[in-house]
This record gives sequence, structure tokens and C-alpha cells, in this order.
Amino acid sequence: MGSPPVAPLSGGGTVAPPSRASGTSRPQNTGRRGSFAADCAPAANPSLQKIQELLAKINLAIKSSGNLRRDIKQDVCHCTKEIETILLSNPSMVPNTQADPAATTAAVRLAVREEMARFKPPDCDTVRQAVREELAKFKPPEPTSVRQAMREELAKFQPSAIAPKAPSSTMTRTYAESARAPPRKAPTPPRTLPSIIIKTSKEDPNQPSVLDQWKSKVSFRDTTFAPTKVKPIGKNALRVDFESPDHCAEALKRANAVPGLKAEEARKRKPLIILKGINKDTNREELLDIIAQQNAVPIEGMRLCFPLKNRNEKLYNVVLEVQPTIYKKFIESERVNIEHQRVRAAEFSRFVQCYKCLEFGHTNNKCRADYYPCSHCASTAHSFANCPNKNKSEALKCINCTRHNEKTGSNAGTKHSATNSKICPRIIHTRNILQETVDYGF
Repeated sequence: MGSPPVAPLSGGGTVAPPSRASGTSRPQNTGRRGSFAADCAPAANPSLQKIQELLAKINLAIKSSGNLRRDIKQDVCHCTKEIETILLSNPSMVPNTQADPAATTAAVRLAVREEMARFKPPDCDTVRQAVREELAKFKPPEPTSVRQAMREELAKFQPSAIAPKAPSSTMTRTYAESARAPPRKAPTPPRTLPSIIIKTSKEDPNQPSVLDQWKSKVSFRDTTFAPTKVKPIGKNALRVDFESPDHCAEALKRANAVPGLKAEEARKRKPLIILKGINKDTNREELLDIIAQQNAVPIEGMRLCFPLKNRNEKLYNVVLEVQPTIYKKFIESERVNIEHQRVRAAEFSRFVQCYKCLEFGHTNNKCRADYYPCSHCASTAHSFANCPNKNKSEALKCINCTRHNEKTGSNAGTKHSATNSKICPRIIHTRNILQETVDYGF
């Protein structure tokens, strides 16, 4: 039986009738232009109906266009009708969006069960064999290569990269935040232990070392104490710390009783403090009298060492050498009464570094060096002011740590500036030695 005749489209093209299986009657051509969707039977499937509407819009747009040739318009309209004919003949090609969710879920579950039924897990022998093959392919790195990689990474490490950043000066706290903050604890002054210095009474290359004689000939078995710390200092000398002055005096007596040993109490320097922000109207000649009177401390326990400039031209700073008891009082209170002021008090270090030769113990105006190395890259050909690598962090090299490594065979880090007092091992070591010579009181 032949196919039914094709109805002509209004404005061009033909309309194929829907399949008999679709259960719809053949549409009547009303002769209205652009009635593409009206010419087709309504579809029970919303998705199919949406496609029909879109095809109708395409058909209408093509017919309304004045820029296309007539034959092109006819071809496009024919294609849209063919698409609709195919979809109406096979409605199953378009999923029904209004399908029953329960039926869809059941279908999915059935499909999953079928896939799981087809799955066959590998047996244990197959898994073991696969693991053995993968392990056989693995080749652990050689220990030497691991060590070399670690050395390279450590060489790249720069302590300055992780140094804590100073808080920004622009960050200010509100009054409420300041009121809620707990009171800041006053710094605890260091404690100086009583100590003695032990040396050999005469130079003899065949004589045992001071440490050997101290351990073998000085005994504390019949006492109730022992040294707190024994530290070699210099070439042939010891520094021995004790917990109390009585223990120190007893050890001094025992050490001097040993032939070949000479012991004496360690000489201590008085601590230094700096007073910051004194008004220039305060006469320096009267400063010690004012401090003694307003702070209830003995004037004979203080000595004015030298003045220093302050950032404010109307103020000045001074450095005082004081007794341990006065030092402790001023450091704990952090303030000193001077006339109408309560100026800030802080510890002042005796550490000095020359910024010409970069060595310790003297300042620039007393430097006698013939050359001035660079504090950034350790070059002796130029100073820091003329360093071409000033902005290159990879060029950092401390000349003091480099010299120490060459002299002692140690392996201290050198990737820092020679004037960086926070991370340079030589500066930190020198500061600690100086601190041990200061009498902070027991």
C-alpha cells in the first residue's frame, strides 16, 4: 500500500502526514502563514511538542527573511518538516519528561543490578601477582642521591625568609581593645651565678689540661653541692659556675689547694641601662642627683657613661652603669622618674661592631683595617655602598661566618648579612659571651 499524499505547505514546501501509529489525524492546511505548529497534531509528549514549536519558529523566521533566495527557503522548510515527520513516526526517540519517576528509578536500579551481575572480581592470586609486578618495577633512590638532594635544599634555605615580620606601625588598637588586653608582664632581669676562673699556675706543654686536673684533683664527694656549669674559656682556662656564693667560696679554696692550679673569682662588669627621652631642659650635671632623689636609689651606685641622640630634637638619651640592685629595679619597672617625666629604661648592650671592617669590639672611628669588605656579599673588592648585588638575596654571604668556618672547619650558615644581629651566629655568640661577663646580681 503506497504512502499517503504529501500536503503542500503554505508559502512553499510540503507537509508529510503523521504516521498512523501515532494515533493522530491528518492536519488541515488553514492557509494561514506561519501556522507551522497549528498544522501538526498536538503531541502527548511535552518534549516532542516543544520540538514542534521550535521547528515552527524556524520555519516562520525563514519565510519572513528577505535576504534569502526562494530555493533556499524552500529547502530549509522542507528539512524542518522532514525532522518533524521522523519524530512523529518514532516518538520513542524523544524522552518523555513527564514519565513516572518511580518507573524511571526502577529502570535504573534494574540496569545497575544487571551491570553488577556481569562484574567478576579478580581472584586473590591475580591481585598478588599484580602487586608483585608493581613492586618489582619500583627502584628506591640511592642513599647518596637522597643526601645530595637534602644538601641542595638546605643550601637554598635562608633563615631570613622565615624571620618574623615586625608589626606594622599603621596598626592601632582602639581604647576598648587596649582596656581588654591583659597587662604586659615586666621583663625578668637575668640572674648571674657566682663563678670562679681556674688557670694553670705555669705554662708547661707536658702538664695535663686544666679540665683534667680539675676533674681528677678537686672532689665534691664530701660536700652537699656540685658545680652548676663548667665551661672552657680561652686556651687553658675554665669558668665554673655555682648555685650560691658559699659554694663558690668553698670551691675556690679547694682549687687553690691543688698544686699547679690558680683560681680566682670571676670579674664581672656592672650592667648598663639606657634612659630614653629625657627633656633637654634637664641639666646633665644634675641628672644623677635627680634620679637618686626621685627613685630612692644610692647615687654612688650609678655612673653616667655617655649621652646619645634622640629622634626628637627636644630630647636626649643617656647610658648609665649601675649596680645590680638598681639595674633590677629599673628594668622591672621599665620607667625612671626624672623631673616631670617617667622616661623609659632598658638594658644597653656593650656589643659593638665596626661597619667598615665588620669585626667586633671597636667602632668605625677607631678602625685600623686596610680594606673594607662588603657586608652583603663578603667581597673584599668593594664596600656595601658600592655592592652591585645589593638587591640580590641569592648573593648574601656573611664574611665573619665564612672566616670562622675556614678557621675552625665548622659548617655554620653564611646566607645572611654580616650585620644582621638577629640571625648571624657570630654576632649572637659574641653577645652571649659579653652577657656572661655582666654582674646582674644573684
